[in-house]
Amino acid sequence: MTRTLDGVEGDARHVFHQILLASKFYLDALGRLAQEIATGTYQLRDFTITSLLSNPIYYQLFLDAAQSRNLDFSPYDTSIAKIERRWAELNFDARRAELLAQLPPGEFEHRLFEEVAFQARAYATKVSVIRGMWQQMATEEYEEFQQDDELADLEVFTLRDTVDLLLPMLPASEEKAELQEELAAADELLRREGALFFGPLLRMGSIQQMREAQFEPRERWWWYLDEIGQAQSWGLTSAWMKGQAR
Repeated sequence: MTRTLDGVEGDARHVFHQILLASKFYLDALGRLAQEIATGTYQLRDFTITSLLSNPIYYQLFLDAAQSRNLDFSPYDTSIAKIERRWAELNFDARRAELLAQLPPGEFEHRLFEEVAFQARAYATKVSVIRGMWQQMATEEYEEFQQDDELADLEVFTLRDTVDLLLPMLPASEEKAELQEELAAADELLRREGALFFGPLLRMGSIQQMREAQFEPRERWWWYLDEIGQAQSWGLTSAWMKGQAR
């Protein structure tokens, strides 16, 4: 999802591609849910429910970006208005509501929790494992290792995005509270040392490019480990975090 072209043309190509992806993933999730209802089975790692909830939000995010930048989609034989009309014609949200209404009572909430919990714990595990590799390897060896493992390590940030988006949708419960505690511990580790164990990717600019391409807000502090690391060197970490919470 890293932007590969500079300027307006690059923006248009990237944003158009992301709108298409969000639409495709939403449509795919609708198809999976229909199949799961028909067969009475589902695979947790398909993340059907979280995909149904997150992709409309990402679609709107990139559509808003296109509108605010007045991007020209004519090279792709379409326009922002045509995309909006096509989305309305496909009636995704009504199809989603119809399918979700067919789930047994409590099934939606149960599956949503399972999927969010899986991704939250995957995030926490990845943070711990990457930090462990950083501690064990020599500097040059780790630099090469993280460059080779770039895509897998960047998943930390996309997983955290998904959890940030969907965790608030879970009703209050003991299980949610436990999950929030696990998440807070991983967050603290990433906030405290992430600028170090993600150092190779920060020096490559991979994280910075990806956050720019995805229009990540500063409230999602995990995308700004470079700035947090700099603030730490000045003893201003708390001030930086408070500034993003405004």
